[in-house]
Amino acid sequence: MKKYIIIILFGIISCTPKKEKPFQEVSFDEVIAIDTNVNTPEFSERFQSFDLEKPIWQYNEKIVPEELIEKIKDDSLLFKGQKIKNILAIAPQSISNEITSKNQAEVWLADSTVSIIMQNEEIISINFATGSNLIYGDLNLFSLTPLDYKEKFPGSYQMRNFTTISDDINQYTSIDSIKSLDFTQLNTNSGKLTITWINGDIERIFYKTFRHNK
Repeated sequence: MKKYIIIILFGIISCTPKKEKPFQEVSFDEVIAIDTNVNTPEFSERFQSFDLEKPIWQYNEKIVPEELIEKIKDDSLLFKGQKIKNILAIAPQSISNEITSKNQAEVWLADSTVSIIMQNEEIISINFATGSNLIYGDLNLFSLTPLDYKEKFPGSYQMRNFTTISDDINQYTSIDSIKSLDFTQLNTNSGKLTITWINGDIERIFYKTFRHNK
């Protein structure tokens, strides 16, 4: 009789709906803190991270960052009241519209903090520099501190510097005043945001569409 009871209980437990797992940090044992993608200068030797208690993470083939990094809604990203996908509505305020290559143009907005790269009349990328009023929900992203960011986007925070390429850091290597350099990412429905942190402050936010994200 006892055997039947155990079998029934096991059946009930196995049929119980599984709850979604809460956010969990990746164990340091699962992370290889090496400069796989950046060779000269070595990223982790030249720069500190804004969180000195954690390593600069470069690469680990067992970790899928897309499963950990938060995805935010494009429609919640606003610049001057416009959704970023409609940012060209501000184009009449642009100060330049320069053809940089075949079918490609660079458009600078009037406040000089935003530049847009277009190809065949489609947005490829948008670069928001310090001073841009880029709003997500009720947050000005440029006002976030590392602690604010960690609380709001814990997955993105722990995956910072996961796959950094040399082109991202070369422009900063010769500036002695830069002690810490970090890169975080946020996914959207149509692209990806790469956020550059200098000495714990956001320096720029680079948006790139999935179509041109390779």
